[in-house]
Amino acid sequence: MLRERHPLHSKLVRARSSLFPRSGCSVVLQMLLAAGVLSTGPVFAEAGRAAPQETTPSKTAVLHVDRMGCDGCALGVRMVLEKVRGVRKAQVSQPKKRATVTYDPRQVTPQDLARRVTRSGYPAKVKVPGPAARKSPERSTKTSRPG
Repeated sequence: MLRERHPLHSKLVRARSSLFPRSGCSVVLQMLLAAGVLSTGPVFAEAGRAAPQETTPSKTAVLHVDRMGCDGCALGVRMVLEKVRGVRKAQVSQPKKRATVTYDPRQVTPQDLARRVTRSGYPAKVKVPGPAARKSPERSTKTSRPG
């Protein structure tokens, strides 16, 4: 089965050898920054400031993200998510093709997050919890049969 690649992948591979011979991920990040998809401002500016007080309960959404071929892609997706107003935390796993996002439900929805990631070039869908996650604790306990 062939892996589906990001549309810019072949250009990045060609550019990698001439611009950054040992760092393919930096090429991806530079192209995303140049295209205006990413910005370093809000993501890194928060590092020196104290975290804002959380007054509303957070929710967590899990997104399935396609076309992530390297850790640079995962970093790019994380940066896109962290720029969205209402996102408190984003964790992206390239091998699992998954993004776990903690967000304020009053400011953003999981569908908004998936649309933002998809617009950046990585098709994303909101993952719905499977049947095992939806079972109530009472149903998951086994009952003994007489006999």
